[in-house]
Amino acid sequence: MEENQTPVSEVEILLREIDLHEYVSNFTEHDINDMEVLASLTDADLEKIGITSLGHRKKILVAAKKNGSGTPASNATGAESQKVDTQTFEQPEKKSGGGVWAFVGVLVAIVLIIIIAGSL
Repeated sequence: MEENQTPVSEVEILLREIDLHEYVSNFTEHDINDMEVLASLTDADLEKIGITSLGHRKKILVAAKKNGSGTPASNATGAESQKVDTQTFEQPEKKSGGGVWAFVGVLVAIVLIIIIAGSL
């Protein structure tokens, strides 16, 4: 590398890969040069540094999140960026048979009503 050439930051590489390299100066001016810092930014932070397009901010946030988790930057583009976060959330534990017992209770009540009505 030549002495007068500025090293390329991780953020610049990512921005070029997601075709948003026009924002490199926004990040450079605010000393955002590595993925750790980029991954910690919020939508409001990106807006504060001059990225006004909501779509571009979302694209950067998605790429930063994927890249911040150890995924290579090239995987943060293309079809990979179209995937929905597949993080699973715990489902509440279902009580098996609860619906069956409610149905049985209703049947018992109906039978009792018929028996009582028949004995009158």
